[in-house]
Amino acid sequence: MVTLRQATQQVISLLEAEFMRRPEQKIHAAITALRQALADEPQAEPVAWMFQHDETGRTMFVDTQQVEWGFEINNPRWKKIGPVYSHPQPAQWIDLTDEEMDGALRRAGVVATFAALRCIGREVEVKLRNKNGGAS
Repeated sequence: MVTLRQATQQVISLLEAEFMRRPEQKIHAAITALRQALADEPQAEPVAWMFQHDETGRTMFVDTQQVEWGFEINNPRWKKIGPVYSHPQPAQWIDLTDEEMDGALRRAGVVATFAALRCIGREVEVKLRNKNGGAS
């Protein structure tokens, strides 16, 4: 089953590919709106927290409600390590800047105009994003 997030990411990828061919303002506006909608989507809340003992190094998991009720204050030797989620959190995709893309393509020996290099780079990014599960 495809989630709303995955479907939205697929639409963004298709719009980005089309934008490289025909850079129209409406397509750019749609890409921006979809990205903003994904960014505004609420993230999952942790179901527990991982703690580690100062002296022994032992670890334990404490549910979120116990943490809210003061587990840290009542157990000063236990330090909070990080959150625990019931489902894995999606990886955050970070696009290359135009300068990073231009430099990488030039180091690879690709000789073209800056606009052509950027277009090639964006197409590669779309393919990589799709191959990696459509991370946003």
